[in-house]
Amino acid sequence: MIKIKPGTKIKLADMWLSTDKNGNKFLSGNISHMCFMTIFLDYIFPEKTPVFAAYLCTADNGRRRRRKKTVSVKYACLSKKVDSDNNEWLAGEISKGCCLKVEKNSKHNRSSEYPDYTAYICECDNEEDETALFL
Repeated sequence: MIKIKPGTKIKLADMWLSTDKNGNKFLSGNISHMCFMTIFLDYIFPEKTPVFAAYLCTADNGRRRRRKKTVSVKYACLSKKVDSDNNEWLAGEISKGCCLKVEKNSKHNRSSEYPDYTAYICECDNEEDETALFL
């Protein structure tokens, strides 16, 4: 079991918002030169609150634009969370007490090199995260 001290956030990847050839939006970012993460809207439950699926993928090369996916593993199911200040993020439990959290970056603007989102591993904030789907 992974134990994370309260308040600790471990940065996993910077994520950029992209659109595929069918117009579907997704997030993608490198974890290392041979591994990247993608996050898609999961269409399994279209009538319910949107659920997002995070996948870890290996690549046959490290070049971001030309990489080819070789292996893909579903890592977590994420749901959208909103706080009292209308800040939104995605969160889902990846092991007991440990969550994957994807936050929108406040520094981002389309003309900059800042990523759109950042993915972190952190302690689950509340009971809501404990009800996330296990994989």
